[in-house]
Amino acid sequence: MLSGDIINSISLVVLLLQDNNFSKDVPDTLLVNVNILDLRNNRLSGHIPEFINTQNISILLLRGNNFTGHIPHQLCGLSNIHLLDLANNGLSGPSCLSNISFGSGKEDTSNIYDFSFSLELNSLQNTDLSQNEFSGDIPEELGGLMELHALKLSHNYLSGVIPRCFSGLKTVESLDFFFNGLHGEIPPQLSELSNLGVFKVTYNNLSGVIPQGGHISTFDANSYLGNPFFCGKPTNKSCNSNEPDNEVEDDEYTVNMVSFYLQLMQQYFLECLHLFLLILLGAEPGSTWLMLSSTR
Repeated sequence: MLSGDIINSISLVVLLLQDNNFSKDVPDTLLVNVNILDLRNNRLSGHIPEFINTQNISILLLRGNNFTGHIPHQLCGLSNIHLLDLANNGLSGPSCLSNISFGSGKEDTSNIYDFSFSLELNSLQNTDLSQNEFSGDIPEELGGLMELHALKLSHNYLSGVIPRCFSGLKTVESLDFFFNGLHGEIPPQLSELSNLGVFKVTYNNLSGVIPQGGHISTFDANSYLGNPFFCGKPTNKSCNSNEPDNEVEDDEYTVNMVSFYLQLMQQYFLECLHLFLLILLGAEPGSTWLMLSSTR
């Protein structure tokens, strides 16, 4: 449990407490002036505390804890937040995620601690909300994060469709939506994402034609597994209802070949039996055939 001088401190700007065994709720009075807070991989529980109503928070890392409840409205009002990681908790909602303002500048967040405390970060480049209990539609406002490189929403209960406005994420390199309840078609506009290197929509309820062209056409069938109503490449299903699927054609071909070989084996067996009787009886071929015919 977090206690003592840490709780009472009001002058800390950066606090890194990741990979510990801290448990219980985070006190609401924790470090109201903190700018960077890393509490990843602890055993913290309860709701995300209300101390985040300060506008000072720019980097908030709460991955790998036991937080529950909705994303609080205080977080959605943070105008200076640049890096947000809430993955692997028990959060639900999102109740106000669409109201988050992330800015629109450019910066390098490859190492979030290697910058001066002036914190002149103006954009969100990565957000990970995977492995929670988020439900409802994917907020279209996420399509306005013009400097976003990675968006992870996998392992939630999201429904609705993939927003068409995500075609505006020109710098995005990774989109992870797998293990949700998304439906509808993949927006064809996503084929315009020239930097997209990872695209995972496995195990949803998506349907329709998989877009072709651009980087999105380079992904194999593994990116689309668990969506039985997809058709076209790279699946084996035809999008024309009047045309049999390749899988059906393959099955019919297999059945026909099996039938052919069975008939061939039957004919071969009869020929061998005929020859055996000829040798056994020492008869002429014609008389043997008459004898066999008379016994049928």
